[in-house]
Amino acid sequence: MNGSAFYDTNILIYLYADTEPEKQRVCKRMIDIADECVVSTQILNELNNVNRTGK
Repeated sequence: MNGSAFYDTNILIYLYADTEPEKQRVCKRMIDIADECVVSTQILNELNNVNRTGK
């Protein structure tokens, strides 16, 4: 059953985590099966901070 999903920051972080291929695969699959993805401004800011600092 497909539906909309509200994604946590970790889901988006693992999409770019080459060091965690299994988690990356699972997150890609989660996004593929959702009809729509919902994220908040806070989540985008957190993703930006993690990507900028490399943590």
